[in-house]
Amino acid sequence: MRFPLFLFVCAATCPLFALVPDSEAEGLARTVLARMTLEEKAMMTGGSGTMTLAALPRLGLAREWTFADSSSTVRAKMSRWDWSYCGTNDEATALVSLSGLASTWNADLARRHGEIIGEEARDRGVDQMLGPGLNLMRTPLGGRKWEYLGEDPVLAARLCVPIIRGVQSRDVASTVKHFVLNDQELARDSVDTHCSARAFNEIYLLPFRAAIEEAGALSVMTSYNRVDGEWASESPRLLQDVLRGRLGFKGLVMTDWGGQHSTVRAANNGAGLEMHWGQGIRFNYQAISNRFPLAEAVRRGDVSEQIVDDMAFRTLYVMAKTGFLGGRARFAGSRNTREHREFARQEAGEAIVLLKNDRKLLPLEVSRIRRLAVVGLRADERQCNKGCSAEAKPPYEVTPFAGLRARFSAAEVALYPLPISAAEAAKEEVVADISDAVRAGAHAEMEKNGSVAVDEAALKRDLEAADAVVVFTGMELGWGAGRESEGGDRPTMKGRPGEDGAVRKVLDWVGGKAVVVVRCGSPVEYTWWDEAKTVLNM
Repeated sequence: MRFPLFLFVCAATCPLFALVPDSEAEGLARTVLARMTLEEKAMMTGGSGTMTLAALPRLGLAREWTFADSSSTVRAKMSRWDWSYCGTNDEATALVSLSGLASTWNADLARRHGEIIGEEARDRGVDQMLGPGLNLMRTPLGGRKWEYLGEDPVLAARLCVPIIRGVQSRDVASTVKHFVLNDQELARDSVDTHCSARAFNEIYLLPFRAAIEEAGALSVMTSYNRVDGEWASESPRLLQDVLRGRLGFKGLVMTDWGGQHSTVRAANNGAGLEMHWGQGIRFNYQAISNRFPLAEAVRRGDVSEQIVDDMAFRTLYVMAKTGFLGGRARFAGSRNTREHREFARQEAGEAIVLLKNDRKLLPLEVSRIRRLAVVGLRADERQCNKGCSAEAKPPYEVTPFAGLRARFSAAEVALYPLPISAAEAAKEEVVADISDAVRAGAHAEMEKNGSVAVDEAALKRDLEAADAVVVFTGMELGWGAGRESEGGDRPTMKGRPGEDGAVRKVLDWVGGKAVVVVRCGSPVEYTWWDEAKTVLNM
């Protein structure tokens, strides 16, 4: 068999990047640990800023270790001491959300998804990605479910493994979150979660088990909530018995930002790295004031130095595994390349699910469409910069409306508002009281949604005259009714106030030639299913 020349050249000249073997990484981490002062060990257990760990040049840590958020992009650069953005050349490709990736059931896509995240992270100088998110859809009202891999633990387990392997193949540590039972955003930093042993092991723990035992995830982020009365970030049962004991996790345990509640109890119960916005990091190491509460606790005799050694070792071990510690050549990375953009489009396309095509209306034939009506102004609203921790900063974003105009370039493509009256919107704008919202796992704050004045008779005539009508409804990213975001659950299964009735109205007018596109990261309630003949979910 002849070996193609270009493959021979690649094999001879391109380094085969892979994580450093355990024995080598452990040895290097212990060598560096042995040279550390108690204060330097404490520095490995608390951030030096919102997204960094301190540099220690004399020990081979020539620059700060850097984190970035998200499971579907590399989030824009953040300031050292607060939550603001401070970057300029920090755009990154926006891949499909994990709820969309789960809709593909495609492990090969998941692997490349992870590789691209790793490549773009390395190009930005990022060492550890804060993802993928593995919490399950316990409630469909969860505001953050678009960031996760759905409600099925087996599907989440099967897809998280290639994502993690892909990220870590590029010398970037992957962080699975949020360990564990963090399945709602409402009161996430105070709620006390209870779960039977069977449900815990067979459902909620399953994706984390796969991430650790099969994919070798290097980091685990704890959740904000309590579990059976104990903070998840300081629970000896979760961190010592389950995570390190049963699952044999060797890597770095870190808090979510602001998720640690003590110095002594946290250290003695199995906690690791404390993270927060820069000025809020205070229990282990305070970079802004150069104080070392964890070292002080050791000197008082409240925490043994062996515990601090173990905490610092785990940080150093992850640094060594990725080549950050030790000077090995690391993956160089690339960002916003043509291949990355094409993959993002392919992945997003496979994430679209055809729910109904009763009249075989799809695919629309470009040559037969002279007038295309697009209904729903959010079809032309950018979404990537919304949603909090998973928001993206791509170089550009093509809205669905812009994509349709490009596809049907020879046709007249017009954008219309949904026919929502102020009265219809007001009918749905209600949550009985906060106790009902809490019982539903909902976010009690409601946004006042204004309606756009619509001449319904004129709209009806235009839609009837069109060759095809595409109606956009569902959810969007952000705060308020009919929206999804970190930090709050949805108040209701409905979409934006008044939209359900507006879609029914459009279907009454032109149902046979209408394509309804439901954009959502978690389930949304609607009443027009029987009237709709063609439905897509994206």
